[in-house]
Amino acid sequence: MKIQFLFWIAFLLPHMKGQTPVPRNCYSSWEDLKRDIQSAEEADPTAGGVFEVCPGTIFNLALFLAPIAINGNNIVIRCGPNGSQKNDCSVVGGENHFILGGSGSGIRFLGMRFESAFRTAVIAGGDVDGDVTFDDCGWEGNGGDASLIISEPLGGQGMTVNVIGCSFDRNANIDSIIQNIRGTLILRRTIFSNNTAKYGTVSVSNGGSISFANTCFVGNGGSSGIGPSG
Repeated sequence: MKIQFLFWIAFLLPHMKGQTPVPRNCYSSWEDLKRDIQSAEEADPTAGGVFEVCPGTIFNLALFLAPIAINGNNIVIRCGPNGSQKNDCSVVGGENHFILGGSGSGIRFLGMRFESAFRTAVIAGGDVDGDVTFDDCGWEGNGGDASLIISEPLGGQGMTVNVIGCSFDRNANIDSIIQNIRGTLILRRTIFSNNTAKYGTVSVSNGGSISFANTCFVGNGGSSGIGPSG
């Protein structure tokens, strides 16, 4: 009888009025993620926070959901508890996935995949004081001018973009897979495979700079490798 009583108490407690909501530990809703990043930046644009995407999540932007804008500091978007592509967190479709702006620094994407955007998956549009790091991320099947563009929209010096341990595979872009206009691009342990682009897999123009190490280009069509943009 005592065991049965404790069972019913355990069952009823979560349903009683005034219960404390179970905290959300990870995100599977694009709109929830967007809202909470915006709220964090409005509360304190320098504090940032870690926003964990639930393993196995596919954010489908084919329904024309708007991209997420990041303008504050120290925003971290992490796939699963350890930020690994093995946790299968993808943003799929839509025009753009993320647009970075202002002087946001310390921005990090860990283990995220950007797929099938038909304009530019990620626009790194921050100014010279901004920086972002992509660690163990993947770009696949994207279209548009580039899969990743570094360009400050007002014509100033662009932000620093670190691409570490990432992959770019089967993207078909008009200009380049990565287009760096006036920014600073740092490539480490990254592979470009089976991509097509007119002006080179990675293009650098208008005073932009690039540094790369342990980075491979395999089976890319068009002008493969690194060169100036047309």
